Amino acid sequence: MNTGGDTQTIAIITARSASTRLPDKVLSDICGKPMLQHIVDSAQRADVDNVVVATVEGDDKIINFCQENKISFFAGSEDDILGRLYHAASWWKAGIIVRLWGDCPLVSTERINATIEMHRTSPLAYNYTVSSDYTGVIAVTPFSVLKDAWANLHNYDSRHWIHTYLSKQNILSVDTQADLDVIRKLWVKLGR
Repeated sequence: MNTGGDTQTIAIITARSASTRLPDKVLSDICGKPMLQHIVDSAQRADVDNVVVATVEGDDKIINFCQENKISFFAGSEDDILGRLYHAASWWKAGIIVRLWGDCPLVSTERINATIEMHRTSPLAYNYTVSSDYTGVIAVTPFSVLKDAWANLHNYDSRHWIHTYLSKQNILSVDTQADLDVIRKLWVKLGR
């Protein structure tokens, strides 16, 4: 079990075939490949140690796709996205988690790498990019932050909409000397 000391960077793609608005969308063909394969390909070319699909227990379509294509996967509770992310990260001994969404096929290797680099140079524990060019969201966080959220968030909304919860943690205010030091570093880095 991962205790948070590992240094691997793992891309975890959350995907399930039971979408209510468009069932099987993540396996839909886009130019000769399933949508999920496009995302996996971009992630595999990125600066990560492994790519894992986090799906739901009993989702045979996604599980079979991963097995047939030799893609690492984890299957967990459909009602607990945070649990799926945490257990996949723990199983593959992630130090850094790069979270990708299985229904955002335009995500590029370059944006994944840029978000990882932003995380490496940022004093924030949770870094994400939201594109204006339809390529979606990429989120990067250390395992310790994910582990803390997993241990302390208990209601459905916070465990399902984990990105919303974690992104709110990045609001910087100055309450302590350490906060002030972080703001000063950011101020210089942003060229203000």
